[in-house]
Amino acid sequence: IITEKTIDANGNLTKLGLAIKHLRTNQTTKAEILDMVDLREKGKNGAFIFIESYEKNFKESQMSINYGTKNLVITKSSVPHKNLHSFVAYNVNTEGVSAIKHSSDMISYCVFPGRITPQTLAEAQGYFAKNGFELKVNSSTKDAKGNFENITLSFGNESKTFIIKDLKHWVKLKSEKNGRFYRQDETIIFEADTKTLATKIFVENRMFKMTEKSGAWEIKDFTVNENHSQIDSSQFTFNTNTKVPKNKVDSFNVIANQEYLVEGKDYIVKNNSIYLDQKYKSTGYRISYRIYVKSIGAIIYPELTKLEEIDYPNVNKSNSIFTANKNNTNFLYNYTKPKIRTSFSKVAKNQDTLRTILEANKLGKNPLVFINGEEYPSSILYRINPDNIRGSQIYSKGSQRAIEKYGLRAEDGVIILNTVKNKELLLENDKQYRITVDNIKKQLEAPKKRVQRVVLKDLDGKEYEQVSIMRPDFSSVHFSVDVPVGGKVVFTVDGKVVNEEDIENAKQLYIGGGCGQTHGGKYDAYIDLSTK
Repeated sequence: IITEKTIDANGNLTKLGLAIKHLRTNQTTKAEILDMVDLREKGKNGAFIFIESYEKNFKESQMSINYGTKNLVITKSSVPHKNLHSFVAYNVNTEGVSAIKHSSDMISYCVFPGRITPQTLAEAQGYFAKNGFELKVNSSTKDAKGNFENITLSFGNESKTFIIKDLKHWVKLKSEKNGRFYRQDETIIFEADTKTLATKIFVENRMFKMTEKSGAWEIKDFTVNENHSQIDSSQFTFNTNTKVPKNKVDSFNVIANQEYLVEGKDYIVKNNSIYLDQKYKSTGYRISYRIYVKSIGAIIYPELTKLEEIDYPNVNKSNSIFTANKNNTNFLYNYTKPKIRTSFSKVAKNQDTLRTILEANKLGKNPLVFINGEEYPSSILYRINPDNIRGSQIYSKGSQRAIEKYGLRAEDGVIILNTVKNKELLLENDKQYRITVDNIKKQLEAPKKRVQRVVLKDLDGKEYEQVSIMRPDFSSVHFSVDVPVGGKVVFTVDGKVVNEEDIENAKQLYIGGGCGQTHGGKYDAYIDLSTK
């Protein structure tokens, strides 16, 4: 709810108060008063407002402002510190984070040892100073590259010395024969109580101490001066045939089975080519990449699935495209750019742009799409393999219920899909796309009957017949079953066997039931309907 707002002479919001209200209990959170002039400036650099509510524990509902730089990320809210969430993820390739959580009663600065640099400390010092606290660097020693080796920091009345390499660790489960080491660093935390003005410095190492105490992990200390020349390069013999000209890109990641690999530990770059540890070839890992170019951002494909011509940066002589998922963090794909123009990769003249999920073609231009609980760009609806969908829910265009639930972003409708586990989400080639679009055409053009029979093709081109029970308004399929062309289906309504004409002329609404293949006998499948 809007608790207050002010507008300038040009009609722009200058001040906005927002709170979350629970519609059943009428509880309301404390209002968050937003300086919209300041936030619009921060928004130009990626700042956002995060609104989060909970059904069972409404007291933890909150609103926060998230902004910052590559050196320091800030989460700010008027909720108490114990309830304030932070939206910063730990990433071994950036050696952790440098982040501040500023709540109604506490300012907490968390910095991983790999991020203790003059730049991150300077920004943290500035933030604390603005809020009446002093963070000082008393003394330090640095290595030849200018990285801190030892540093003594004071905060309020407390001073502590940290040996950076002692806070960094590599850990690996002893039970995993082919397991890999990954980072589990201890972190330094500075806390300032904004009410009592008390301050403290401490190391957060609970997870590492639990790992150490369990005895189930092999722990390897981090060596500060470790570099590629000191590693046995003979282990990096798996040439991925992928080139990354570092002078043309800002950053890149290598991923094996959804885990980020660590340069120097899992792979090296030699003459711009990526060489992996041989184990990643012999154990069947799926290798993929994420590349970031400042002027373009993370290159997204095939999740960027709209059928349109996309300009890719010239970063690879081998014509390989680096691809990332919608949020640029998790599982990624490696895809070879087609050498010829095809209807699957680009829009050709008069090409169909039907979505490959039947019901999705009745939604608006830019519907919300959720797949397995995660949001995807609506363009993915042009490439999804319909055979891999095991459940769906549709909110039509203009649905008031959808708008109430998801906001104005849902004006063009919402589609929620669940997929078959461990199967490819997307169609693999132009042939599969053509077959799928032809199937969608046939279904959309089929006669408007309660029992709809349409001859379709599977992705290998083999014909079958889909027998569907349509909803009373013919807006979507209620139940469907696949049979051989001309196959026989037995129909029941409330347990009584009926024929197709009975269903066609029925006035009742079908509210439940089930369907499936039969095994043996004179029928190929059954459809059971319920009106009660």
